[in-house]
Amino acid sequence: MLQSYVWGEFKRQFGWRPLRLVLERDGEVAGVGQFLLYNTMPVPGALMYCSKGPWLPWDDEEAVKAYFRGVAEVAGRSGAHTLKIEPEVYEDDAEAKSLLDGIGFHEARYDLNFDTTVTVDLDLPEDELLANMRKSTRYGVRKAAREGVEVVEPEDFEEAWETFFGWMEDTAERKSGFTIRRPREYLHDMMRTMHDAGRGHLFLAVHEGTPLAGVFVFTFGRKYWFMHGASSTEKRTYNPNHLLQWEVMRRAKEQGIDYYDMVGIPKPENRNQDDPYYGVYRFKI
Repeated sequence: MLQSYVWGEFKRQFGWRPLRLVLERDGEVAGVGQFLLYNTMPVPGALMYCSKGPWLPWDDEEAVKAYFRGVAEVAGRSGAHTLKIEPEVYEDDAEAKSLLDGIGFHEARYDLNFDTTVTVDLDLPEDELLANMRKSTRYGVRKAAREGVEVVEPEDFEEAWETFFGWMEDTAERKSGFTIRRPREYLHDMMRTMHDAGRGHLFLAVHEGTPLAGVFVFTFGRKYWFMHGASSTEKRTYNPNHLLQWEVMRRAKEQGIDYYDMVGIPKPENRNQDDPYYGVYRFKI
C-alpha cells in the first residue's frame, strides 16, 4: 500500500515529493519503486526514501544492479544525500543482503516502519480458518455473535472516525508506553484519503446501536493490512474485538483477498511483558 500512487499523492501534502521509477527490460516492466523526497534543511539536500519497496526481481542480480544505477543517477540530480529503502525481502535472504551490500547499502540505525509482522492466509475455507485459531479465540468470536454484536462499515465516515479516534486517545491515556505516533490531523486526513480512494476501510463492532470497537484496514492488490485498532471500555466481556477481526477476514475473503497482514509486532528480542505492545502482540498471535 505504501508503494501505491494514492499514498504518494497523500504524502505530497506533507512536504514529500513522490518519484516513480520503473525498471524496463525489452519494453516490459521488470520492477518498480515509489521514492519520496524530503527536504532536510537545515541539513542541505534531501532524504530519498522508498517506503516498503522497491519491488524488484531480487533473484536477478543484473536487473537489481541496473535499477539502482538508475536510482543513484536520479538521486544525484535530485540533490539527495541519503537513499533509504525498505524492500520486502526476508531477513534470512543472504543472497539479497549480499547483493545490497555490494551495491553500497548498509543496515539503517532505525526502522521507519515495522519490519516484523504476522499474516493470516485467507485461502482456506472459513470453517478450517476458524478451526485453526486458538480455542479462546473461537470462543470469543462465537460469544460476541451470541450477545448480538454486529460488524458494520458505517456510511457516515466522519462520525465513525471521531468515535474511533476518541478510543485511540483513551487508550493512550490509560496504557503506559502506548502512544499515538501521528497528529490527529494527519491520521484523519490519511484515513479519509484512503477511504475516499477505495484503499481504506473503517469497520466497527456495534451492539444495539452502541459502537464497541473498530479497525482501520488498508486494501491494495490481494491483501488487507490491519493498520489501526481501538475499542471502548464498554461491554468488554462481549469480546467485540474477536468478532471484529473475524468478520473483517471474512469480508476480505469474499473480495478475493489472499492475505490479512496484522502489520506490526515487536521484534523477537522484545516479545516480553516489558514491551508496551506485548498485549497487542498476544492478541494478534
